[in-house]
Amino acid sequence: MEQVLKQTAETAQKLESIYPDYDAWLTAASWELEDAAWLLVGLDPAMAGINNCALSEAAQEQLRQYEMAFGKHFMIFDQYRVLIGDSIALKAEREWIFGADGGLEPIRFLQWCFDHHIGWHERLQRYLDESGCTFRYSDDSDMLRAIKRMAKQDCWLLHDAVLLTLGFHPDMNMNTLIRRPNLQPGCDRFDRDALTRASYLADTARGSWRAGKLEIGNDDEVREDLSLFVLRDSCEPQAEVFPKPFLLWAQDKGYAPPPQLLEELGLEPRSVNDNASGQSGYSTPYLQLMQKAIDVHRITDQNQPLKKELEAWFIEQTINGEAISANDASYMASFVRSPKSRKGGGRKY
Repeated sequence: MEQVLKQTAETAQKLESIYPDYDAWLTAASWELEDAAWLLVGLDPAMAGINNCALSEAAQEQLRQYEMAFGKHFMIFDQYRVLIGDSIALKAEREWIFGADGGLEPIRFLQWCFDHHIGWHERLQRYLDESGCTFRYSDDSDMLRAIKRMAKQDCWLLHDAVLLTLGFHPDMNMNTLIRRPNLQPGCDRFDRDALTRASYLADTARGSWRAGKLEIGNDDEVREDLSLFVLRDSCEPQAEVFPKPFLLWAQDKGYAPPPQLLEELGLEPRSVNDNASGQSGYSTPYLQLMQKAIDVHRITDQNQPLKKELEAWFIEQTINGEAISANDASYMASFVRSPKSRKGGGRKY
């Protein structure tokens, strides 16, 4: 026993940090399953045999900061180990991500994790970003099929919109989310599980809706029962949102929806810095309303709604609590359409 403790102490003193050397690990031929779980949660696999008391003072401080953000490190590791083990179920998947030596091939394994919504620690994401290594959903992944299916819908349930925005499959239920540790790449805040993070996004959306900054499809129903704007499983009644405006709103709030989701809806990825540099800080209620019309009606060069349909929509809106006149509605309906769509003689607006 004394020899074991002595070896543990010696190992701890050799560790300059509790964090892994990703340069070494990402170029390795393969990983063991337990090593992979440690690396995903952002910790050096050598931590498996470390007695916390034997860590250097600097490493102990790192560990305190880590556990303040995510919880007990052994608990997080164990959750990930079980999650990975349970998820690698199909023989074809095992053959694809395991190499000839029986270990996990690093890049293939990370691609598999990405396809299966198994996130990793921000330190690993930062390393991948700096290395120019990016992942996209595989053509045969369930997630990409779900994205293509959902992109065809005119309205999304709040549950589906929130999960898609955060990079989760819309079929995941609340029980699954609460068991999923929150180490998602690019996460906006360190909530302990995916359900807490998803609920926070739903609450933010509710606040924007009440402030008149986010439109929903079943406004009247929700005003009669505000509990419909609480995150719940997709089989239950709830708020419904318009896909494109919701994703634009989410990006303005600092979220980064999956690029392939944005592509399916004809949207460009935007960052907080993009928004700040692209805006002068000045706008008017009329400009804001016209932009809202473009988002709601999905107006593009190829999709030009009839002017009379747009006029009817504008007349139903208000600006600072005041009704919009027929003349103003006509002007705005013209201005949100392409000039080439304006046909006929006489004065063109």
